[in-house]
Amino acid sequence: MIAYGGAPINRHQAVANYYRTGIFNVVSFTFLAGNIVILYALRFGAGTVVIGLIAASYQFYLMFTLLGRYIVPKIGAVKTYGFGWIARYVFMVPLLLTQISSLRSNPTAVVIISVICAFGFNVAKGIGLAGTRPILGELAPPGERGKVISTYQLIFNVGGIIAGIVAAATLGADAPLSRYGILMSIGIFAGILASYFILRLPEPQDAALGYHAPLLEGIRIAAGFPPFRRFVGAVFTAGFSTAMVYAFLIVFFKEVYGFSDGSVAFFAVAGPVGGSVMALVNRSVSDRIGSKSLIFAYSGIILLVCVALGFAPPLKHVFRFVFPPAVFFLYVMGHLGVLTSNLVYFYTVAAAENRLNLGIVASLSGGVAGLLGGTLGGLFLSALKRQHPLGSSLPFSIYFGVAGVVMIVALVQIFRMSDAGAPSMRQSLAMIRSGTASRDGE
Repeated sequence: MIAYGGAPINRHQAVANYYRTGIFNVVSFTFLAGNIVILYALRFGAGTVVIGLIAASYQFYLMFTLLGRYIVPKIGAVKTYGFGWIARYVFMVPLLLTQISSLRSNPTAVVIISVICAFGFNVAKGIGLAGTRPILGELAPPGERGKVISTYQLIFNVGGIIAGIVAAATLGADAPLSRYGILMSIGIFAGILASYFILRLPEPQDAALGYHAPLLEGIRIAAGFPPFRRFVGAVFTAGFSTAMVYAFLIVFFKEVYGFSDGSVAFFAVAGPVGGSVMALVNRSVSDRIGSKSLIFAYSGIILLVCVALGFAPPLKHVFRFVFPPAVFFLYVMGHLGVLTSNLVYFYTVAAAENRLNLGIVASLSGGVAGLLGGTLGGLFLSALKRQHPLGSSLPFSIYFGVAGVVMIVALVQIFRMSDAGAPSMRQSLAMIRSGTASRDGE
């Protein structure tokens, strides 16, 4: 039993509420995600730098966990999480209002509102997420934590497949702008329902002991504890590379290969399929082989995506309909795999009373990396495109090649991370080869 509002609550019931948030979160996120907002902004003539800003906002939100950190001691982790989630959907209402004809007739205003809403949506998300690490740390015991987090990801990604198909079918080829409004409306409503179940999660007890510890104390611990310091460095570098790739995946397929909005949305459905595969793998092996090996493997997958995009192969015949979904599949599998495994690794190196402050340090690292990766990436790609003819794939080849080099640096950092009590990478590989990594019990 764990405490909920001062009274005991069954752990199974708490985990079930956590899974329910995932069901509604995936609907809201799919219909309000960067892919949809970017496609919407592109319809109104948004340029490369603007798209980079929108994409960066979906990566840099972690910086704003710093604001949430000062709210948690006042109202608790659960209310910070829940009210932050409600606020993020309120921020999306102005974007929905651009469906009004008087606003829709002003493309510049729509693009500006798109950027503001994307930033507000993600700032509120960052504030709310300050409460998640303390909450998740106590939802499940250490031996089951990886399984619980991976099951949530499985729910999220299977739901993402269904929601993605709906989004793709709704947009179709050259869909009227009103269909974007339908998706946004459903996304906002689903997000409010997710917030309801968040507010029914139990308030953590052990982590609350560290709520009032100064943030500087967390920074001091992070700087003086080599396993955590190396972890944060790897989070930053991998996050920078991942943000560079995420920011211009859609633009790449539209500009280099000329795919329509509906086609790109359809291809993007393969992303949650990759996320589901990741969740199934993590659910089976995460608590046995350790998260470091998984972080390395999933970062390697993102490097593979960079290589594929860098070559920008000509798409003929059936390959035209295989390559784009394969890229989305591998990117989302790698990206979510890194995020999920990072979270599990965090709990192995952060004591309960330090999770709030150390969680902020880790989030700031990932947030700054996301902001820089998206914005600097946009400026870099814009400069490359000015040097080459319109429609050339060379700027994208150079761009994704640089992202790949950054990921190689991250792989070196990950390799140097502490095993944190888990099997080494060599031992993990041996367990996978022998088939013991996914067996239950000893």
